[in-house]
Amino acid sequence: MLRGIEDEIAEKRQGWEEIVHCQLEHLLFILRRSESTIPQNTGESNAMVKEVVAHLHSTYSQRQSVEEIAHHFGTSTSVLRRMFRRETGLGIKEFATQIRIIEAKRLLETTDAKVASVAFSVGFESLSAFNREFRLLTGTSPSHYRLLALRR
Repeated sequence: MLRGIEDEIAEKRQGWEEIVHCQLEHLLFILRRSESTIPQNTGESNAMVKEVVAHLHSTYSQRQSVEEIAHHFGTSTSVLRRMFRRETGLGIKEFATQIRIIEAKRLLETTDAKVASVAFSVGFESLSAFNREFRLLTGTSPSHYRLLALRR
């Protein structure tokens, strides 16, 4: 991935800045996902947050409220929100959205599925919400992202 970024910067073909931006964001998402963004301390809250993160990764395509997640883990929403933000630096919904966008990017890069199909398969309830969140997190539309990914 870094070699691809380096090549784009060196060649400076049309749209290179957007490609580099998208690739850097993708790299950051991968790093964040691989590290789970959770500090490696020990403690009850850390263990629960790790379980919640694993739960979010395995159920990203299902819409769940924070209340449902808290109930699943036997805690209150306020305690869960506070613990999760303290350990990850993100809100639960924000974290879940990032997981969905990471998966959507993978699907856009590796399948021919329509953007709407990708949106619904990763847990978005509307195409407009998916487009809005995708653009917020990547700086480009899903369709444009796919075009850029195909050029790589």
